Amino acid sequence: APALSGEGNSSQDDIIVNGADVPMVRNPQDDDAAVVVNDNSTIPEEVSSPALLESFDSMTKRYSASHQQDEDASSNSPIRRRSSSPPPTHRLSSCSSYGSFTDSNNITKSEAASSNYSGSKKDSIWTRLAKQGDVWEADEDEMNDQRFSCTRAMKELVEEEKVSIQSKWDLLKAHPRIGIIGGLCFLAFCAASLAITFTFAKHDEDDQKNEALKMAEDLGLRFEDNLNSVTLPLFSIGEFVKELPYFAYLSNEIGPGGQVGSAPYLQGTNDTYRDVSGICDNTTTIDNFDRLAKNIKESASLSGILLQLQLAPEAVVCLMYPLNNTEDFTPPLYLDNSPVLGLDNLASPQRRDIAEKTVKSNNTIYIDGPFPVHVHECKDTSENCPIAVQNALLARLAVDVPGYNITLNDTAYPAWGFASELINGDALVDRAFQDFNSHNSQYKLSKNLNGKVIVLKASPDADKVTAFENYTAHTPNGDWLVQVGYVGGFHASWLGGAIAASILISLLLAWMLMIIFFEKHAHQDLLKEMLPRKALKKIQRGETVVEKYGMVTIFFCDIVGYNNLSADMRPIQVMKMLNTYYSEVDKLANKHKVFKIETIGDSYMCVGGAPDRCLGSEAAEHVAVFALELIELVKNFSMDDGSQILIRAGINSGPVVAGVVGTNRPQYTIFGDAVNAAARMETTSETMKIQCSEVTYRLLRDAPNYEFDLSERGTVDVKGKGRMNTWFINGGSKREALSDSHERSTGTHPDESVDGKTLATIGDVDCTIRPLNDTALADDPADGNTPVENAVLQ
Repeated sequence: APALSGEGNSSQDDIIVNGADVPMVRNPQDDDAAVVVNDNSTIPEEVSSPALLESFDSMTKRYSASHQQDEDASSNSPIRRRSSSPPPTHRLSSCSSYGSFTDSNNITKSEAASSNYSGSKKDSIWTRLAKQGDVWEADEDEMNDQRFSCTRAMKELVEEEKVSIQSKWDLLKAHPRIGIIGGLCFLAFCAASLAITFTFAKHDEDDQKNEALKMAEDLGLRFEDNLNSVTLPLFSIGEFVKELPYFAYLSNEIGPGGQVGSAPYLQGTNDTYRDVSGICDNTTTIDNFDRLAKNIKESASLSGILLQLQLAPEAVVCLMYPLNNTEDFTPPLYLDNSPVLGLDNLASPQRRDIAEKTVKSNNTIYIDGPFPVHVHECKDTSENCPIAVQNALLARLAVDVPGYNITLNDTAYPAWGFASELINGDALVDRAFQDFNSHNSQYKLSKNLNGKVIVLKASPDADKVTAFENYTAHTPNGDWLVQVGYVGGFHASWLGGAIAASILISLLLAWMLMIIFFEKHAHQDLLKEMLPRKALKKIQRGETVVEKYGMVTIFFCDIVGYNNLSADMRPIQVMKMLNTYYSEVDKLANKHKVFKIETIGDSYMCVGGAPDRCLGSEAAEHVAVFALELIELVKNFSMDDGSQILIRAGINSGPVVAGVVGTNRPQYTIFGDAVNAAARMETTSETMKIQCSEVTYRLLRDAPNYEFDLSERGTVDVKGKGRMNTWFINGGSKREALSDSHERSTGTHPDESVDGKTLATIGDVDCTIRPLNDTALADDPADGNTPVENAVLQ
């Protein structure tokens, strides 16, 4: 640091560094409480600790020895001394964070702290707090405890969330359109997401239906193919009948039913069975047929499906293989086919229709059924008869042998008879569907037989399905309906979760959007608190904000005796007190439409009439009422320990220029002599008094809504202004309505006539015209008008 030098005698040695006064030690003649050090410098008693004195003495001797060398350099130093006498010149080696000048070789930071030096008596409270170490160490320890406390961290997190929620709720109440926009966005997001969800669900449903239809078609084709393949042996038997004469003669021997020479009907069978003994029981014929039918059955590889092969010359059952089927059933169960031997299909009521269709057809297979087939000991279909095959099919193919005819209703059809086979329908479907992948679907194969629905095959849960996709299989047995569906119908299984997810995502997106609006409005509200609305718009457009105002009223106030009041307060207590105090002051400012400019320490500055323009008298009125209520607020304001604060205030009115300065942290401020005069009104005011200039006094006399109690203080010396006549604002009361006062004084209401005087209303002001001499007005006989000379408008 450069050397310190000066001339003249002074009671206090102060240095000025960059315009700030830095107090130095006093001379012993001016301060009895000072201690002399080397007869050249003094320090206050409160810093006269032995260690500090010894160090300061050593430092002074060293500086005195180098005084002569530093005089030349000190003349060019940017630091100047205000003292008039040349005290010892000291070189600053280092500056302690506690505010005392220290030498790095002699006085350590801990020694300076142990001296309890709190600064000069002229230091502000903030400087004194910055120089004191003990008031901050406790706060730092408390912060460290909080930093490493998990419980405290969780509590702080919860408190932060509460504050965040409360702030958002306050913003929502202040800006209800945020909630409206959020709700509309939620509905829009929901509508869009649900529309997409239902669209995909519809596509999924259509896919399921298409898949079910394909599966039904696949099952139907499987059933058709297997049914056609199982009837192929009939064509082989027919060809053998045509080629082998020992089968052909059977038709001639049985003959048409009821004709002479034909096999007769058995008694007691209602003419449905023929006596074929000696014809169909020929051992050679039976052996030939059995050998032939066995080869055909085995080569067809239809074990368990093809139960029996038959020959029916003249439509009468004659030859069967096997007669007793044990190979396709589990012992002791077997199928005895002997009960149908000699059955005349054209005479049987149950079989006549299909037998006639078979005879009339040409190489066309007709299939009868499904019907149950009973076990060997039963010759009827009573309920007590066990069932060997639940769903049996009987396929018939007409055999056309040249020279043989069957007459039906006097019409001869070229037919020898027909070949038949008994099919196990259940086993046939099992084979057709054995490798079918249902994909969790349910299926059903059914047929409407004479008004009764017969189900040939169904999956376990097919009865639970309410909606099917259908396919009709066209077979020699007629049309079979193949149905495929899903339990619960065709719908997307994920639809419920997707709807919930859509609503949740919509809510989340709406909330995120609302958070953006919350942050935006919170930012805008903060800017609106800092800057006027018009200035904010200009800044957002990148324009320079500057305006002139012809007449505004500026207010200044500060806390009296604040240093002494806060001497024993911790920094956090000082900040809490100021925050509480200024928060209440800000409420008053908003209430009375005055704009807060800034706070500097314990000083408060605001203005009326800017940035929102109004009449000069209105601006002065707003500020004066604000100041009076602030005085009442301070009277009732107390700190945690019950201490009271006192303020002094000053008001001045005049023209100013207002604008926003700075880009990093822009600030709305005002410039002009009126601002400086208002500050002087505050500094020269008295405790708990509001001092105003004469300009403000005249404006308050014309205040539109309040009548103020103003007392003249007299002339006051104001720095930079000379002597100014000032006034104290002691109080104020709201003016009575002019119409009420007029009615009380005249006994009439406005717009009434009193002794020829016309009362009128201009806007919301009640007016009357009266002559100055308070005499009646005379009418002018020339024009009939009432003269208004020497009259006043009251």
